[in-house]
Amino acid sequence: MKIFRPSDTDISSPNYSSAVGYYTDVTRITDLLGIPLFTSSTYPSLSHVGELIRRAEDYIDEFTRESWRPTIIENEYHDFDFDLFRMYSLNANWRYRDYVGFIRLNHEHVRKILRLSVWRGSLWEELAGSKATITITDYTSITGLQLTAGGYTWTLNEDANNDGTTYEFSSNFGDRTTAQDMVYLINEEMPVNTQGITGSTGAKALLNNSNTGTKNISDYFYATLEEDGVITISSLLLGDDGDACTISITTGATVVDFADNENRGRQNDWWSIDHEGSIFFRANYPYQAKHSVRITYIAGKHRVPAIITEAATKLVVCELLMEDDNTLMLGENNESGIDLKSKYDAYLDHVHKILNMKKSLVYFIDSD
Repeated sequence: MKIFRPSDTDISSPNYSSAVGYYTDVTRITDLLGIPLFTSSTYPSLSHVGELIRRAEDYIDEFTRESWRPTIIENEYHDFDFDLFRMYSLNANWRYRDYVGFIRLNHEHVRKILRLSVWRGSLWEELAGSKATITITDYTSITGLQLTAGGYTWTLNEDANNDGTTYEFSSNFGDRTTAQDMVYLINEEMPVNTQGITGSTGAKALLNNSNTGTKNISDYFYATLEEDGVITISSLLLGDDGDACTISITTGATVVDFADNENRGRQNDWWSIDHEGSIFFRANYPYQAKHSVRITYIAGKHRVPAIITEAATKLVVCELLMEDDNTLMLGENNESGIDLKSKYDAYLDHVHKILNMKKSLVYFIDSD
């Protein structure tokens, strides 16, 4: 597994509104175009270029079936069928195996396993991550929730005015709606299921220090809503560091504080090969049933190759060339060495050559 090349792209703080993405940024784009930097008052504006970067990165991920930025996969299910031949390491050569079974995730290059749940016949047993839970008992009496991590505090307040404020959660329509809106706020997501009910005006967003700080809550926590209405909040801190996180709520809910569920290691409950997405169970295998393993994790390659940056930069430039019909931003009519259409065609052709090189292939092996 390649972990570093001197040519790898280094973008430390992606911010699409400032035209800084994971694969490219505004400086690389304007350098290729040979024009001054975009600003909030230019056309296209800086934020518009950021939106083009966002589209280009999505295009690359979908085209290659790979990702060089963090992606959260929630509740991915796997079967764990009993296989005597595999479980007890009985094969033609009697080779020793230090695991009773394994699963292969749908995505490789796992950055962090947030939750690893196995079905035990009557309940889900948690084997990974540090998590806390909230069970809402009376939505009418809930006024706020506090989460802390590493000295930072996030206060989640109810939307007392019922005006759809994006940094608050609604507690006006029932336990389940309140729980779902809390989850959206912790994850800073678009409230798809509750927006029509609560009147929210956009994606949720919350900073520390009562929304006046600099740290986003979704960089430290990830929440899921269970089938029984319980909110599970997973720490995004490394390993069992999430043990030190805390949670508190005023009234109207039962809270279980953060606790470490993970006994991970080659000689412990389970271990993994992250770059290939394999998880091995050392001694105890899950309940022998379909969909008996449920996992939530963050995937994405850790390094951004220079050619992926080149592809993203040229994709954005192609979009800008298409938008340049009514401006003199780039110049043509014999003012440049190559007309815009030829430049567009050449860039796009080169982009697809690059992406075809990085395209992920799936192999099916027939044991017969």
